[in-house]
Formats: sequence, C-alpha cells, structure tokens
Amino acid sequence: MELGEQIATLREEQALTQVELAEAARISPSTLSQIESGKVPSPHVGTVRKIARALGVEPAELRRTKELTLSGKAKAPESGPTEERRSPYLEAFKKYMARRASAWDQQADEESSRFFADWRTSAAYAGEVIGEAFVLTRTAVKELCPAIDQDFALEDAVREQRELVDAVKNMLKVVDKVRARGAPALERAIQGGIDHAELEEARAEKEQLAKERRAAFKLLPGRQSA
Repeated sequence: MELGEQIATLREEQALTQVELAEAARISPSTLSQIESGKVPSPHVGTVRKIARALGVEPAELRRTKELTLSGKAKAPESGPTEERRSPYLEAFKKYMARRASAWDQQADEESSRFFADWRTSAAYAGEVIGEAFVLTRTAVKELCPAIDQDFALEDAVREQRELVDAVKNMLKVVDKVRARGAPALERAIQGGIDHAELEEARAEKEQLAKERRAAFKLLPGRQSA
C-alpha cells in the first residue's frame, strides 16, 4: 500500500474529510489531496509528521509497505535503512563525539590526572568539557536533526535522528562523570581551607558548571530539565 493510500484509509476510518484532516495537520487541502492521490509520492518528512500527529499514529507507520507480487512474494522496498543511505558527514560527526567522550572518560578514570589536581584545575577542565559538549549537542539537535528531515526519506530520517540523539546522550553521560570526578575537590574548597574571595570563586564555578550542564541537557528532544 502506498503512502497516500495509507493516509486516505486512516482518514476514512476516522470519518474525516480531506479538509478536516488538512486543518488538523495544518497543511493545505490541496497538498493532502495530492499526497493521497499519489501525485506527490514522497512528501517532505515534516509534512508526513504533521499528518501522522493529526491521525494519532506514529510517523514511521506512514511509510511504504512491501508490495506483493502475483506469486505472493514480497518485493524489496525501493529504499530502506541500508548502509548506502547513511550520511558520511553524520557518521563522522558521531565518531568525533565518541572520540571526545572517550578522551574525557579516560581522564576521569585516571587517578593521577593533572586535570583533577585541585579544585581550580578540576573546575577549569570540567568547564571546558561541558562547553565543548554544549556546542556539539547544539549542533546535533539544532542543525543536524533538521537537516536530516530535509535530506532523508522518513524511515531513514527516524533512524538517523535516533542514532544521533543516542550518541549525544552517551557523550553527556561522560560529561556527568567528569563533573562528578571534580566535585569532591570543589566541595572541599567550598567547605574550608580557602579565604572568602576564593570561596566565592569556587561557589561561582560550581553554579556555572551546573548551569552549563542543564543548558546542554535541555537541548535534547523531550528533555526539559536534568
């Protein structure tokens, strides 16, 4: 069954006219009509998502299914989540995030790491890590995810975005590990052994790190706080 036929079937099952569904999806009735008739066989993934939400189904459900031949055997779909459909740039970006996270993780595990010698170096290193992670997260969520919508068919776009967000989440777990590694030294500095000016500086560093971490996590889809 083609995409347009699927949409028309679901619409009719819900006793909706094309105009009613188009209004609910916030698209023009003519656009919906062209999709259902097959004149637009591969609509923009954003349009498909709007229609799916209006119909109360997952966007991935609105994709071409395997067609049966006269012999009853299924033909392979015209396109799918094959390795050839993957973006070299996205793969490189995910590998870069993984490499950075691995380097941070090694420093957090190393007992004699110079980056955690005292509260100042711990705060400085954690700040650098959180800052870079924020830039990478913002690039992934604000730039790459929308670009995926433009460049990939629906099924490929869903897969690519899921893998990209998972890579970001894995990176942010390491960021938390780095922050936790430096926290004891920062807490000790706040609780005693330094003068008033240094105490205020330590407290400010702690608050800034927490603020930057929250900002990075808020960028993740469906994650408003952490």
